[in-house]
Amino acid sequence: MSFTLILTKNFKITPYWVLGFVEAEGSFFISKGREFQFKLGFNLTQSVVDLALMVEIRNFLLNLPAKNKANHNLEQKVVNLNISQSKLDRKETVLISSYNTAYFKNVLIPFFDSMIWQSKKELDYKDWKTVLKLKELGQNYSKLGCEIIELIASQMNIKRLSTNPDRNSIVNREVLREKIDKLLSSPSNLERKEDGRLFIISQNRYLNEGAKTVQLVDNEGNILNTFNSRADCGKFIGVSSTTVANWLAKGNHQFMYKGKLVYLQIVPSEL
Repeated sequence: MSFTLILTKNFKITPYWVLGFVEAEGSFFISKGREFQFKLGFNLTQSVVDLALMVEIRNFLLNLPAKNKANHNLEQKVVNLNISQSKLDRKETVLISSYNTAYFKNVLIPFFDSMIWQSKKELDYKDWKTVLKLKELGQNYSKLGCEIIELIASQMNIKRLSTNPDRNSIVNREVLREKIDKLLSSPSNLERKEDGRLFIISQNRYLNEGAKTVQLVDNEGNILNTFNSRADCGKFIGVSSTTVANWLAKGNHQFMYKGKLVYLQIVPSEL
């Protein structure tokens, strides 16, 4: 099928139009991986006939303003667009999706929080945000936190509906809310040590974060350079990797580089 004619059509995409589309066709979801790992995702699905429209929606999402531009270096891969075939009816569909936590925190959530929702989809969105907050506190590494996140996920999307055939799976939301509020008001289960490593308090161990992506940022929020490790960053600016780790641990530690006041930051990774 040719999309030559369709792709030339002009679409007027506005914030509230996108919100309405998300309320009708969007999905906020949580998938469980290996132990203590929960991945947050957001997607929109349509028939491949609407490819041109989905391209415009993706462009809109990619061009939303960032809450803090120093914390967000937007790349095309942050919001994916894929054409796939349905397993049920073999029809081709277009999927817009993102699993990028930094994009959620700095772009998507501020965007959705600025508007008034009109459907129950907002309840899924709020549950989804709650799980993100629990992960930021490292509560997904505690037994209770893990149980609560699983309970939240078990009540989202179609499982929230009164037509859900599995009525036995419905939990008392007031009791669940009390447990959530208690966890959110608890101290963080993560501690950033002086060497920059994260320590999981409930498990008495360090979090294996793998290689850290470090950014060099000026006081206006412009990202001057991005490095795949603290060692690469240290070589570039002429200090040791230990010094880089110490500056990162202090948070926004400022220093002079080529006549500019700058600082270093770690690109957030999945906890």
